[in-house]
Amino acid sequence: MASVQAACHLRCAAHRVVPPEPKRTVIPVRVCLALEGYKAPCQDVTAWRNQSSESPDHTMGTHRLKGFTLIELLVAIFVLSIVLTLGVPAFTQFVQTNRMASSVNDLVATMHAARTEAVKRKTLAGPNASVSICASADWNTPAPSCDAAGNFRDGWITFADTNGDIVVDAGEQVLAIHGPVARALVLNTLDINSNPVGQQFFSFGASGFLRAAPPGQPVGNLQFCDDRGDHDAGGGLAAGRFVLISPTGRPQIFRMRTDVQNPVLNPIGGC
Repeated sequence: MASVQAACHLRCAAHRVVPPEPKRTVIPVRVCLALEGYKAPCQDVTAWRNQSSESPDHTMGTHRLKGFTLIELLVAIFVLSIVLTLGVPAFTQFVQTNRMASSVNDLVATMHAARTEAVKRKTLAGPNASVSICASADWNTPAPSCDAAGNFRDGWITFADTNGDIVVDAGEQVLAIHGPVARALVLNTLDINSNPVGQQFFSFGASGFLRAAPPGQPVGNLQFCDDRGDHDAGGGLAAGRFVLISPTGRPQIFRMRTDVQNPVLNPIGGC
């Protein structure tokens, strides 16, 4: 019995026709087969009939094209233009402000470290023994030196200046080096007496105070500016920075625009 039913199912399956193309109508047909005197139950099979023309009740799958309408595209462009208009300038100013703060903080941190090192080295030989910072264009060479006509924006070095002459002599230890600040920054300086500087340097004695050296007076006023010039970066914060070094060797950073651009406080005159 089982073999006959299996043969019937195989025979019925053989009569199923795979649909070749979409433009055809499915017609259910009941087919009854008899094998070797056994009357098999009727089975539902599917036959297909070609259609020469579309009938009113003929149903086909609908294919929709995916994409944007012109109105949707215009709205998206409008929103994007607003985001770029508001976001790009804000991001640019954020980058410039952080670049300014980073450069100023690096130089001020170097001053604090040199001043502390000078106090620690009270036993250095000679009455002029100090720890000095000078502008250096070859800061990254095996034997860096001070640049008499250099600018701190090109890089600087910190060294144990045994004789206090702002020259890295043989046997004097280079304590730290620093590369150039961002090229977009401009650095102007005056000495501790608010006079033009011959050579950019700081020299800290054993007491931690700034001291003069053969090149002249140390830098006492520094003005950092960028291409924003005299600009309010938000909340009264200046685009530039002014650093004032007191005779005791303590540096102070002025960030507010009212201070940076104040000619009484800032002899350089701001940005």
